Amino acid sequence: MEKRIVECVPNFSEGRDMSVIEQITDVIESVEGVKLLDVDPGKDTNRTVITFVGGPDAISEAAFLSVKKASEVIDMSGHHGEHPRMGATDVCPFIPVSGITMEEVVNIARKVAERIGKELGIRYEAKLLPEEKVLRVKEWKKQGQVVAMVGDGVNDAPALAAADVGIAMGAMGTDVAIETADIALMTDELEKIPTAIRLSRKALRVIKENLIFALVVNTVLVILSAQGWVTMILGAVMHQASSLLVILSSMRLLRRSV
Repeated sequence: MEKRIVECVPNFSEGRDMSVIEQITDVIESVEGVKLLDVDPGKDTNRTVITFVGGPDAISEAAFLSVKKASEVIDMSGHHGEHPRMGATDVCPFIPVSGITMEEVVNIARKVAERIGKELGIRYEAKLLPEEKVLRVKEWKKQGQVVAMVGDGVNDAPALAAADVGIAMGAMGTDVAIETADIALMTDELEKIPTAIRLSRKALRVIKENLIFALVVNTVLVILSAQGWVTMILGAVMHQASSLLVILSSMRLLRRSV
């Protein structure tokens, strides 16, 4: 009987710090029945492609442990690289080598994904039709949750419209998805979403601060003018000065660090 062998080629979002990469390869090699074939780090992309083979059970264990270790040792908040990132583990494909069918390998991938979701606390939905995506969004909204939907294709457009916030991946997204979404990211990097959220919150805070400042200054000027303590010319100068301060306050949003 032909030996059952599966190949796994995960991509991890670290290509510069070899100590981090070695921690991931160590857990892979610790699984009995798994052979590490190749480690290909890329400094420009800041991504490492690791290739290993083994039997179905061994490959499943090694894949899970590598994903778990990557989530522990890779900090995506400060990640930079030419290749778009989806997470600490970018992708984790399984490939049939011998004695096993593609259908069986798909089943292995599904079980590994379910284990990752359960043990690492990552909820996921898979193989959803467009109408099923809309139903999920509506269910979460009924539960009182604020739902953000990220998509790039025509099939994502209905769910993008149903969500509280629709986010389209601008660089690779279809026109329908971009037009339907509330926000269009101009890159394909999902880690830009937290940056967009922080920028939105900062913009809202600055707007509120500017409104309060303008209302207070104008109210004070009206009262002082009515009492005759401020002349028309001085009042105009003070009003223009307050407008300039509002503009300068808004320029804080131009800072790169958000």
